[in-house]
Amino acid sequence: MLILGGVAIAALFAIMFSKNETSSTEPTNTQRQMVEVIDGDTIDVDGMRIRLHGIDAPERGQPCTKNGAQFNCGSAAKDHLTYLLIGERVNCTAASKDRWGRQVSICKIGKLDIGRQMVRQGWAIAYAEYSSDYVEDEQFARTNEFGMWSKDFAPPKDWRKQKGN
Repeated sequence: MLILGGVAIAALFAIMFSKNETSSTEPTNTQRQMVEVIDGDTIDVDGMRIRLHGIDAPERGQPCTKNGAQFNCGSAAKDHLTYLLIGERVNCTAASKDRWGRQVSICKIGKLDIGRQMVRQGWAIAYAEYSSDYVEDEQFARTNEFGMWSKDFAPPKDWRKQKGN
């Protein structure tokens, strides 16, 4: 457990220091934006519920296991998305609507595609049923055992079906 905790902390620091800093030459936008992370693939931006295009993240309470120990992958995915968005301005472009009427969007921080980051860093899977945009990113995360790919887990869609959602 201590080793896993140390690895998680080291990975967090590596990600923290790899984030691009805003250049002083970029224009600043003083208008405040309210962003709330709902789960690993859903956010509220200024009160509008947005489902991130092309990804499926573990649900709240969805476990992963490693060496028989359970880990809350749903919380980890939400925490990772929260980390990516802290202090950042999010720009979303609507792609479609889902069956619950939520806007499905490609959201970015500058040029960084948030959905791609979630998949590439292993905290969401490519939702290939709806889009092939992030399939290569999923393979990258899987090959490198990033995020939940270092654990055993049910694909979120299967876990929801098992729970009756």
